[in-house]
Amino acid sequence: MRLGVLLGIIFSTISWGAEDYFTRWVEGPAKLVMEEDELDTFKKLQTPEAKLSFIRIFWARRDPNPETALNEFRQEFDRRVSYADQNFASGAIPGWQTPMGQIYVVFGPPLRTDRTIVGTRRAVLWWYGKLRLPNLDSNEAFAFVELHGDGRMYLVPPEPDPHSNVEVAQRQAELRTPSMFTIPFKYNLATDVMNERAVERPELTYDELLLTGKVTTEYQVKMISFSWGATFGNTVAGKRHVVVAVTVPLKEMAFAPDGEQAVKASMNLTFDVYDAKGERQFERAEEIVAKSSAGELNAIADKTHTHTVELDLPPGQYRILLTLEDLLAGRVGLVEQELAVPAE
Repeated sequence: MRLGVLLGIIFSTISWGAEDYFTRWVEGPAKLVMEEDELDTFKKLQTPEAKLSFIRIFWARRDPNPETALNEFRQEFDRRVSYADQNFASGAIPGWQTPMGQIYVVFGPPLRTDRTIVGTRRAVLWWYGKLRLPNLDSNEAFAFVELHGDGRMYLVPPEPDPHSNVEVAQRQAELRTPSMFTIPFKYNLATDVMNERAVERPELTYDELLLTGKVTTEYQVKMISFSWGATFGNTVAGKRHVVVAVTVPLKEMAFAPDGEQAVKASMNLTFDVYDAKGERQFERAEEIVAKSSAGELNAIADKTHTHTVELDLPPGQYRILLTLEDLLAGRVGLVEQELAVPAE
């Protein structure tokens, strides 16, 4: 067995793997609800510690009720992203990246959905009622149209103000060059307003991070200590079966009530494997869950919980990136180390 142990977070060996983790976060679903100045701030941060603290502050700014254990905004955000991926994916494009997914993540489920035909094209209309957005009519629907008969739904620009030459020209340009990934200008403005409204705690800022590269408040990164190990099985079709075990001390996990007599703790595990060229060969996102009865919680404090991930890799040298995130406690663990897969 090859064993890697994380004490706090190992930053000294972080290279492209961990930077890829942060790039994927800032370019992932979170960017749909991120304000432009927040993106500018994140790009200026130099260290992994600062970036992890930014992420904690980012979600805390949107927490509608910080007195509760869970961040209700983050919980609803994750639900919307999951729903978008399950229902709006288009070929290899994840659901959250499609126009329907982007609108769903930011605006939530529509109050009403109509399916119709526009000319000869399939269309879906989403009605949100009175959003009270300054640049959109209160009764305007989001119109998604299958422009090319290939199943891909495009968000059609809204009707412009006929007295505004700028709006008329903007819409004509957007209709000439429709894109799966481009949200029409007026809807982008509406998205900006929605994201601004989502910030419940504007008094939480990133100023200290920008000035010093770290924070001294409760949003300083709290590390999760965990260990990992790998065992190797048979080789089939040139690939060795690998079992990676991630072991977390139960005292590192935040338990919350789960029924009358039970408690539950969960962490999000992200597991990436890169080859010697820095190309990702494997990725997996899973939930680590530990349960206990409330009465036994103190008795199991010194025990551990182990979660396994199985994969097949050709023999060779690899680099693994393991990340753990405890949403309840606001803690993060991150390790990047070598993994040698031997030939039999």
